[in-house]
Amino acid sequence: MAAYVAQRAESKLYLYSLASLPLLFALPSVLPNIVIHKKSPVTFLAQCPDIANPATIFVADNSLVRDVCWFYKTDQAYMLNGFGEVRYGLAYPDSKVRVLDSAAFNDLVAKQRGISDIILVATLKHYRQWDASLVDPTVTVNNGVFSFSCFHHDPLKMVK
Repeated sequence: MAAYVAQRAESKLYLYSLASLPLLFALPSVLPNIVIHKKSPVTFLAQCPDIANPATIFVADNSLVRDVCWFYKTDQAYMLNGFGEVRYGLAYPDSKVRVLDSAAFNDLVAKQRGISDIILVATLKHYRQWDASLVDPTVTVNNGVFSFSCFHHDPLKMVK
């Protein structure tokens, strides 16, 4: 009401911006942590089986590759079916091998059988699109938003 009555434009702008301040302070109590954690890929990865070792090969979809690299502290992740924001970096000749389609991913799993583990992290939407064209994983975990699939050949190592 005060912003409507104010005469100067600066006063109106100041009062309008102050009107949204209570909403910004109320947001942490209105938005529950469960929603925040469900939408956070790093929180999801922390809940997944801890089977990564230096020989593990990480594969992610284009929207999660940064989170996978950060969480597992690696820069050697592969990207499945897409480029996303990292298209420029993948344009270099030595980086093109980092992008896999479903057939190349299945070949990678077959070649690494018994050598190293492969972890695929994707949004559940993308994983469901690819599911029919990928080999069956040993373990798949999802939270309704993200999917963690392990193409692992020693189930005894899966115990957290």
